[in-house]
Amino acid sequence: MTLYIDDTAAAGFEAIAGYDLKTLFIVSGLDIIKGGGDGYSGVEFPGVTVSVRPSNEPKCIRCWIHNKNVGQNALHPELCPRCVEAVAKWR
Repeated sequence: MTLYIDDTAAAGFEAIAGYDLKTLFIVSGLDIIKGGGDGYSGVEFPGVTVSVRPSNEPKCIRCWIHNKNVGQNALHPELCPRCVEAVAKWR
């Protein structure tokens, strides 16, 4: 997902910039670009345009997040690193 933030929305966006927005929006990737761009511009948040596109990265079978590191753990080849860590805590 890409968020385009223009000058109208910049101040409001700075107030939430410290949050983990990728997790909040439940997306595999998040790019934030200052300025305009193509996408959906809603009426609730003037100055913000949202563009969504599918990921080319492999999908974790546990959390369904696409992550380039899925498959790097030999014990859990279908999991992303975050899920590998979560599963390890169960043991």
